[in-house]
Amino acid sequence: MTLDEIDSLISELVAERMNLSHQYFEFARDIQPDSSLLCRQIISRCYYSMHHAARAVIFATRRGDLTSHEKVIKAIGKLFGSDMADLLLEQLNVRNTVEYELFAPDDIREIAKKSVHKAREFIKKCDLYIKERR
Repeated sequence: MTLDEIDSLISELVAERMNLSHQYFEFARDIQPDSSLLCRQIISRCYYSMHHAARAVIFATRRGDLTSHEKVIKAIGKLFGSDMADLLLEQLNVRNTVEYELFAPDDIREIAKKSVHKAREFIKKCDLYIKERR
């Protein structure tokens, strides 16, 4: 396999990972936060949209994938700085809370709305980063 073929394959994989990120985000965005269960889904899908966008950035940069949530957060911190890493970590913690705790936070609807906003901004930054690398 030539270097050009490898570059092309990497570009395809990055695009597919970003596509998955966008699909998760669009799914979350389109859910109406009418119940605690639906809010939990919004928050979870928003986190995973961010996680996959981060993995796409890492793959585009390092030409290798990371699957560990903690390693992805650390790598994003090195590439983008602590603000992006902190945002991803915050959303991971929120996702963990709503997925594993029996009772949802009283303000879960507001948390879900904020998650959509944060995911949108995070993905935009990842999209821009990847676009500028081409």
